[in-house]
Amino acid sequence: MARFDNKVAIVTGGASGIGLETVKLFLKEGAKVVIGDYSDKGDEVVAGLNAGKRALFVKTDVTQEADIKKLIQKTVATFGHLDIMFANAGIANDATITELPLDKWQNTININLTGVFLSDKYALEQMLKQRTGGAIVNAGSIHSFVGLPNVTAYGSSQRWYQDSHANFGSRLC
Repeated sequence: MARFDNKVAIVTGGASGIGLETVKLFLKEGAKVVIGDYSDKGDEVVAGLNAGKRALFVKTDVTQEADIKKLIQKTVATFGHLDIMFANAGIANDATITELPLDKWQNTININLTGVFLSDKYALEQMLKQRTGGAIVNAGSIHSFVGLPNVTAYGSSQRWYQDSHANFGSRLC
């Protein structure tokens, strides 16, 4: 028996990079996985996984509440429940603070912070409704702990993980 048999996981940002590798690991360990991603290549990614009916793509803009709600609803409608939310979607559009346009700052904050908030909020709502528990994992980076030049928006959004998510997780227990 694999570690995640009978478990259902959502991975935001799961069509590439760390998210895709996480999807592959969940599948290898027996989970059913839903990829929530803004990419138009999501269906192609799922087909390439050769996971049969254990993987699903739902086009998702994590900054849009309606998209996150749809992601959770399609997950539950397809697989019956939700056990794991891996909030991984993120971007790094950066420059020095004097060169970073407000729209790029706001886009980074919307995806890296609001996207995590919405993903966690609606996943937790579903998990509480199910009354079976679950796990919420929020991806971060070294920028959660170390500031570097030219990563103004990304670094700020990552710092938030360290300051708030340690407390968020302990309050869920």
